[in-house]
Amino acid sequence: MGRPLLVLAHGTRATRHIWDGYDELLPDADVLAIDLPGHGDLLDVECTRDAVMGAFDDAVAQAAQDQPVVLVGHSLGGYLSALWARDAAASGRAVPDALVLVGTTGDPASAMALVYKAFMPILRKVGPERMTVVANAMYRLLGERGDLPGPEAYRALEQAWRIVFAECGPDNLRELRCPVVLVNGQFDQMRIHAKQFEAAAVHAERHLVPGATHLLPVTHALALAEILTAVVRDLDARGPVR
Repeated sequence: MGRPLLVLAHGTRATRHIWDGYDELLPDADVLAIDLPGHGDLLDVECTRDAVMGAFDDAVAQAAQDQPVVLVGHSLGGYLSALWARDAAASGRAVPDALVLVGTTGDPASAMALVYKAFMPILRKVGPERMTVVANAMYRLLGERGDLPGPEAYRALEQAWRIVFAECGPDNLRELRCPVVLVNGQFDQMRIHAKQFEAAAVHAERHLVPGATHLLPVTHALALAEILTAVVRDLDARGPVR
């Protein structure tokens, strides 16, 4: 199928820079890391559903004619990648040749989501500045060693997760004919419904990265790159899904 385009989407409070270095780890693919609306270079863009879908439209449009496309999303980016893929399939547009969801197997319709929904009133009361101090301290404990986001990273959080709660869950995988690869860290709280996500997909496989937390793309980049390399190599064997 030729050299694919890998579109990498980050998670909450992050930017495309969490994927820095992945181009060197994935020499057999063209790597395109994007900022989601309300994050990074798109900080001033409202994180609406249309804006999110448009960001993925723009990224996929950068693929050359007949170039395979693999969507890779971490956490928030995974939920939104799957939503875009579902919309694309439903409208008859080209769908990704593979979808890789990293830390994206917690069902937003489950009781687990109550924890995240309860966080928003707390954030409003405590404020982004103080919450940033607490959150970044936690990220350091989990293994993050690079620069961490400031209070501005919380601006799009409520908008983004409203989309997730409303539209993102295992059912988004049911109409996809492309391979769906589910990747979780051993200590990732978001792996709780991995079996449900696997069961919803027509073609699914699961990977568990030992010792990793929800910050897997940052702390275990080599392990994730090995999984992505296998996805790229499998594209030729599977053939096109479009």
